Amino acid sequence: MEKIEREKSITKIICITLAVILWFYVSYYENPIMTKTVRNVSVKVNDEQAENLRKRGLSVYSLSEEVVDVGVSTQRLNLPKVTNKSLSAYINVSSIEKSGTYYLPAIVLCDVNVNATYYVKSDNIKVVVEPIISGTFNVEPDIESTYVAYDTFELDTDEITVSAPESIFNVIEAVKTEEIRIDNETGSVTKSLIIYDKNGNPINNDSIICSPKKVDVKLRYLSKKTVSVALKTANGKQYTLPAENNVVIYGKADALSEISQISTIEINLSPYEENSEVKLKLDLPEGIRVKDSNREISVVLNPTYFK
Repeated sequence: MEKIEREKSITKIICITLAVILWFYVSYYENPIMTKTVRNVSVKVNDEQAENLRKRGLSVYSLSEEVVDVGVSTQRLNLPKVTNKSLSAYINVSSIEKSGTYYLPAIVLCDVNVNATYYVKSDNIKVVVEPIISGTFNVEPDIESTYVAYDTFELDTDEITVSAPESIFNVIEAVKTEEIRIDNETGSVTKSLIIYDKNGNPINNDSIICSPKKVDVKLRYLSKKTVSVALKTANGKQYTLPAENNVVIYGKADALSEISQISTIEINLSPYEENSEVKLKLDLPEGIRVKDSNREISVVLNPTYFK
């Protein structure tokens, strides 16, 4: 019995030893340490450090590199997990106390759990730090309207505060909303703000802070009313056209209340025959609109118009 137990123990030890040897073999021969280069890894300033820098009245104006190439050394099976999506690089600006130009290393982080060594394949990053300048700007809604009833807008705030590194602040010309396209009646919209330089180009820089970041734009619309149309002739007469020629007009409520009919532009009937069809533009009073499709209407020249 003891002999059998001893043989079992020896067998277990042999199996464990072989398993360990196999593990080492797989780890070091079948899954060896290898190296690759991951290109175009984005470089940023750590958000918390950037905020602490801002509290000291400073901001990063520029980095000499927006992306870097990173060397990665890890086991072969881990290499596919390490990409420019899983890697990021940041610049440590926590020790900066005043404006100036600094040369700092990029520190690599990986959001997947692999045992790897990283090194940036470039020199230190040039970091330009400037004092923060703040000022107020009027907000201009960027409105593109194809809707006949659109009238005007109202902002929940007329001015915003913009803070940016000095070099950026000095070229700011305007602050506009994102584009607002109006093709139907919408009560209000909330839009982010876009900063423009003196050449009319948007300035995209993470160091620009707007307060508030968004504005509410309340859109206001004209009243509408259906009215008849009169044919105006060169002899000074007007003839009310059939109901199918009625049109919807848009305008301020007080202006619409005084209008019951609009007329066509004046037409000389002498070149035309009775019952012929002509297209005439509407003679719209100031401040009154119609849909583009109704600016010109088709009129059948009734024989009574010639008398």
